Amino acid sequence: MGPLLFLICINDLPNCLKSTIPCLYADDTQIFTSSHDTAKIADSLNSDLENITDWLTVNKLQSHPNKTKMMVIGSRCNLNHKVSTSDLRSNIRINNNVVSSIFSQECLGIYLDERLAFDAHIEDLCKKICSGIGVLRRIKSLAPKECLLKLYKSLIQPFFDYCSPLWDTCDKTLKDNLQTLQNRSARIIYGANYDTRSKDILKNLQLDSLDVRRKKLKCVFLYKVLNGISAPCLRENLERLTSLSRGYDLHDSETDLKLPKPRTNFLKRSFKYSASALWNNLPIDAKNATTMNEFKFLLSNLPFHEAT
Repeated sequence: MGPLLFLICINDLPNCLKSTIPCLYADDTQIFTSSHDTAKIADSLNSDLENITDWLTVNKLQSHPNKTKMMVIGSRCNLNHKVSTSDLRSNIRINNNVVSSIFSQECLGIYLDERLAFDAHIEDLCKKICSGIGVLRRIKSLAPKECLLKLYKSLIQPFFDYCSPLWDTCDKTLKDNLQTLQNRSARIIYGANYDTRSKDILKNLQLDSLDVRRKKLKCVFLYKVLNGISAPCLRENLERLTSLSRGYDLHDSETDLKLPKPRTNFLKRSFKYSASALWNNLPIDAKNATTMNEFKFLLSNLPFHEAT
């Protein structure tokens, strides 16, 4: 009953917020706001931090300013304005205590950084995956190939998959580092030397490359969003493309999504753009699948090309 009673206790905390957007998960509470004006950001945060402090007092709970952190997230250009960002970092307070500023923070298993480059997250992933590869290497002479493959799918593959639609915006160099680790795992499982191409080993093991696997997982996640299986707020950011908006009649136009017009490579790599582009290229029967299992089955039989 402990966790349930705690959730009931803090369930109305978002009601005290006036200027920020809350995100609550168990005892982890975060608030967000955005603006081109750093002074406005500071006012919004300080106002709602004061509201939270009052709410805690009324509900006989205690705040811990030393445990509260803040992070400024923005483009490289905006973050380079050191005067405005430094003022912002020094003006956020709880009970007259300046909130410590950080540049990276783990959030539900994902390391978020101020540029959303995910360098810290990929570095953490590589450490965990290397530990799993070490297990494979130590037991490769004791276990058959089928057992090693099952261990890979249990110990290593989940790290490659977890929240990949989110961090897939990272740099190609970071993705290549992860692909190198998958190739290394496959060589250990297959018992192949470096004369054999990694693509051939993955094909023989019936494993998709990480790029192809991320694309499939992105399509699965988008299917959940469009069919109300995921958070409703995500659905609000996607717009169906009708034949009228296209300017001509097309049978499957109502199943397609409107693509934003990217001005930067970062937007092209974003979930909204890349997932929508993948979705629009799916066959009509996959987009109209009535169940998740049907969609995954149709997706597994489709050819996905690797990024170059």
